[in-house]
Amino acid sequence: MNIIHYNPWGDKLSADYIDTLNKSMDGQAVCRVAGSILELRKELARQHADIIDIHGCWHDSIPIATAMARRHRTRIVVTPHGQLEPWVTRRRWLTSTLPRQILYQYRTVSKAYSVIVMGEMELSNMRKLGWTNRIETIGCSLFTSSITDGEMARQTLAVFRKVMDSNVVELMEPNTTHALHSLYKACTIADARWLATEEREAVEQLDENSWRQIEIYAHHTSTLVDIRHGADALGITLPDCRPAEIACYLPDNYDKEANHQRLASLSTDEKGMHSPSDVVDMIKGLSQKTRKHTLGIADILQFASTLYRLRTDEDEVRYLLTEAQLTAFAARMMQLVRHFTLLPDGFLIVTPLDDKRARNIKNTILKKLEI
Repeated sequence: MNIIHYNPWGDKLSADYIDTLNKSMDGQAVCRVAGSILELRKELARQHADIIDIHGCWHDSIPIATAMARRHRTRIVVTPHGQLEPWVTRRRWLTSTLPRQILYQYRTVSKAYSVIVMGEMELSNMRKLGWTNRIETIGCSLFTSSITDGEMARQTLAVFRKVMDSNVVELMEPNTTHALHSLYKACTIADARWLATEEREAVEQLDENSWRQIEIYAHHTSTLVDIRHGADALGITLPDCRPAEIACYLPDNYDKEANHQRLASLSTDEKGMHSPSDVVDMIKGLSQKTRKHTLGIADILQFASTLYRLRTDEDEVRYLLTEAQLTAFAARMMQLVRHFTLLPDGFLIVTPLDDKRARNIKNTILKKLEI
């Protein structure tokens, strides 16, 4: 990991804390320090940072630092150093505290992936503020003998790792995303011969961290079984990263059970054919999930698998879709199937529609794990 500690005040206590952390993390993470926006800009330009740890909450350069982090796809952690304690915030409430809380303090803390506090009292006061639930308590070895420098660094690194294991789809490199979709395709088709050379190569080129990202994402979207089936089709054994045991931060509205609520599977008649009305009912189910914002990648994979194995009167399906005013929605679903599973157009019952609404549905699916 690559960490930048942003300490715009430059006070000695914060500087000593950062220095102690950095020395104790030697060899486990790349740690840098910036004391101004100019220094932060230089550090971000010199080398990508995974995390910016903002120390303190009162410097007016903080919103600039968070904006720079967003541009560089860098995540934010906040270490307040007690600066949000009530006896601090009560001072000059109207002239200093309230304006800063409105302008940037609340947004910085609530949007940060994690807030690190140094004791139970600070934890209690942070909870009373109600700005975030993502709070970690790590004692400071400079103030107490109950924790060593090494243990403080180990626990802080664990928080940083937890941050980087959250919403991993946002961090995936293009090849990792392509490999993810190729694995979904391999699962849908269950035959490696249908995968293009570049699709197989994308999976074969995955490194340990990329596999970790894919397995974590698949675990939280209830598609890990699909990933394993795709890997089996390609003759690949997944690394044993045990994603269920990996700590990460999930959005407050994350509904684990919603990911398991699959659509009803289609039944066949004595000739092995699927009823056109059942196909339309499945698309109606997808539409209902879309309106409720519960549509997930697992639903798209189930729909893709249905399309690949579908035996029905497609003309009748298209007629019924028109009758139900679902043709445009079905076309958007075809586009999502094509995007996420790379399924060839020959298996799609209507022409894919890549319009603004389709892109909005796709973005909603991709942002389900966004903090």
